[in-house]
Amino acid sequence: MRSKFKGNQLWSKIILWQGLLFGVVVVLLGLWLRWIYPNLPLVDGHPIMADGDCYTRLHRVSLILSGKGWIWGFHDFENYPFGIVPHTTFPLDGLLAALAVVLKPFLSTPLDWAGLLISPMLFLFVFLFLTLFSRSRYGKEQNRSLYENSALLLGWALLPGLIWGTPFARPDHQSLLVVVIFFALWGEERRWRSGGEEWGIGLAIVWGIGLWVSLYEPLVILALLGGMNLLIRRREQKWFWAIIGLLFLGTQGIEGFRFLNLPTIEQKHLSTWFHTIGETRGVGMNDFFLIFTVLILLIPYFLYRFWSKIKDSQTIIMLFGLTVILVGLTLFQRRWLYFSIIPPLLIFAAIWSLLNRGWKWAMGILFLMNIVISTSHLKSASDQELPIATEARSLAKSIQGHGGILAPWWISPPLLYFSGEPIVASSSHQSIEGIVASSEFYRGSHWGEAEKILRERKVRWVVAYDEDRLLQNASETLGLSLPSDGRETWASKLWRTQRLPTSLKLRAATAHLRLYEYLSHSP
Repeated sequence: MRSKFKGNQLWSKIILWQGLLFGVVVVLLGLWLRWIYPNLPLVDGHPIMADGDCYTRLHRVSLILSGKGWIWGFHDFENYPFGIVPHTTFPLDGLLAALAVVLKPFLSTPLDWAGLLISPMLFLFVFLFLTLFSRSRYGKEQNRSLYENSALLLGWALLPGLIWGTPFARPDHQSLLVVVIFFALWGEERRWRSGGEEWGIGLAIVWGIGLWVSLYEPLVILALLGGMNLLIRRREQKWFWAIIGLLFLGTQGIEGFRFLNLPTIEQKHLSTWFHTIGETRGVGMNDFFLIFTVLILLIPYFLYRFWSKIKDSQTIIMLFGLTVILVGLTLFQRRWLYFSIIPPLLIFAAIWSLLNRGWKWAMGILFLMNIVISTSHLKSASDQELPIATEARSLAKSIQGHGGILAPWWISPPLLYFSGEPIVASSSHQSIEGIVASSEFYRGSHWGEAEKILRERKVRWVVAYDEDRLLQNASETLGLSLPSDGRETWASKLWRTQRLPTSLKLRAATAHLRLYEYLSHSP
């Protein structure tokens, strides 16, 4: 008996160390994939954000940390000087501020590092929760933790859609939403179990947080979830929706119910500007097969083969319906990519425990193939991106004096963050009026019209960028073709520093940017 007891102890230790090694390898691989995606998250030791709008958020958090208030119902530093009413801001802002406070004793730029680390930390939070939850659920049967959760852990760490949703240097609300919606859908089956009221309350809180973060993706997915439960289960839990409703009213009350008085947006140019943004375009076929092949092409086969062994078929049907709809949305708008991969991953995780060892090895090999292909794709796509924020930080040192900044919309947020001066254009769709004004400025050729924009917008600093790309983007935003009459635009004049009025003085230049000061008192 004693030798058998010792043998069981030894076997438990071996399984425990195997699980720890598996977890460490998957975490390290997942972090590495998230590190290479944004491209150059560190330049000269300084964190560089992956997207321009990340800097708008960091600027707002910097105002919070300087004691200027936690809730921002109005931005006077975007669409300057008229401002915008932003979406709700607190949940991710609060996380960033808290992390920056924790990092402050150790780093000279804690907020920059908080922006660099927040998304992968959210990824690690989910990974650790899934590991600890399965351990506590099965007690001493430690092998079942690895056995039943390995598909979720592998998928969360390695699938391209989730890598793109939680990379380094992307402090964006979608990184938090990926986590929120994953938990909301992961717990859906538990909500319908006998005695699952506690799960229902917890999931209602999760959905309440999601709606606080954004009224777009979470609202759509929650509406689909409720509709499918009524269609498939023929019922829904009224108290679940009542809690969500109360939380919605409470969080919106904190934010000032700003969704009720959002300013009118210039719809004429909004759709044309959206087409210049990668996230609002559809996913191409190459990316589609790269992202979805491993899960979606295999799921119908596995469902057919193991359907009789699946315990909660209603949840699987619901997840399959969500998969079809969300993947369809991804074909029209890339931003749904972060969320459309979650339902098929949950389906695959449910099937994983039913597979024999041979199938598990086959799935592991397919995962590895997907990692190799997606890594090559991510790296090549990332290498094409220009870390323009590095030059914006350098240029901002020459912005000495208060006044608005007129710059291309994708460069404006880092200039805002590094200089502290307000911007005309921004990466927010609610700044569309400022985006249109800057596009008209760069595409124009007459100084009288250009100066009118500068005066109306209270601009002191003007930034030039590569003339071809700037003119192309300005024309697309305005829904116009490129000028074909040979006239010189301000995009070209400022870039070449030629034939400029005396009121525009060149103050600084980098490889891809030029900074001018507009002296409104000059003749």
